[in-house]
Amino acid sequence: MLYGRRLFTFFLTQLSLLLLPVSAVLAGGHEPTAQQARLDASMRLDQTIALRGEWGLAWQRFVDPAWEQLPAQAFTVAPASWNDVGAPGKPPGPNGWGSYMLRFDCPAGHSMAVEASHQRTASRLLVNGELVAAQGEPGTTAQTSHATLHARTPISREFACPLRITLQLSNFDHRVGGFVRPLRAGPADLLVRQRESRVIYEAGLLAAHLLTAVLAFIFYVVHRRGHAGSQVLLAGMLAVLVTSVVDLLLLGPNEPAPKLAPMHVRGEELLCYFIVANLVKNALEASRPGDRVDVRLTPGDPVTLTIHNPGEVPPDIAGRFFDKYVTCGKRGVTGLGTYSARLMARAQRAAGSTTS
Repeated sequence: MLYGRRLFTFFLTQLSLLLLPVSAVLAGGHEPTAQQARLDASMRLDQTIALRGEWGLAWQRFVDPAWEQLPAQAFTVAPASWNDVGAPGKPPGPNGWGSYMLRFDCPAGHSMAVEASHQRTASRLLVNGELVAAQGEPGTTAQTSHATLHARTPISREFACPLRITLQLSNFDHRVGGFVRPLRAGPADLLVRQRESRVIYEAGLLAAHLLTAVLAFIFYVVHRRGHAGSQVLLAGMLAVLVTSVVDLLLLGPNEPAPKLAPMHVRGEELLCYFIVANLVKNALEASRPGDRVDVRLTPGDPVTLTIHNPGEVPPDIAGRFFDKYVTCGKRGVTGLGTYSARLMARAQRAAGSTTS
């Protein structure tokens, strides 16, 4: 019993040590905060700063990002939910659209970049009148607003100080609307290094908690007749639960995607991922080294996804390409890839065909 308590305490101690960096991040330190949409920061050039405090808010307006004089109708603390913000003309609740604005008076004669944190809604970030990040597509109605699907955290190029920052947002998809995650500003190379450090920390955190859970389960299997095993299993389950919460709190930094014309498709993200992955994998396996495989999206009603590779499908296979267990000359495969892709497409009221 005493051994089990000690082991349980050990697991909790390890867990608390792992969470110390997260507590520091969430605490925010003693950084200056904005007052009436102006942040005056005499910062060193070897640090970054969270853009927190009072931002200007223009409700139901996507303001011109080239503003010189702040076009705000009200001021509100950000990052925070706008559900209960009392801006002129804003009703209570999460739905709506508007613009947040901030003038960041960074050291004169220097340049700063901005890290565009993922807001889990539709947003556009503009710095000194230039679009630097778009996540989803903000709109004035539920039909024209499309929330982002991926947790990307792009970093802008560096702009000469001061920075006039505009964040245009719309929300018709989530129960919490507004500017909810802080942006950071600083030298671009330093923002990149900090983002990489977060990735390494998150990976280590998840690995440590997974190891804790596995060890706890093994201990429970060996000592399941006693109370010690149950206590340690509880510690492992707690570690996994906290890991999931921490994963939600920490941003998932990814490289920004190439700039492409937006194209919206109604569907389930995970199913679409597996459809494309299966079909592209199939095309690559049917190609020779050096061959080119093209993946294209064609707008229309419906949107068409085309995957093309050199060569041809044998005539006896072409008519059964999407059938179960159909394969051609490949060893160690089940012939379920294209069949699964067709099932997932049909689940989303789509269809697949092949030509050769």
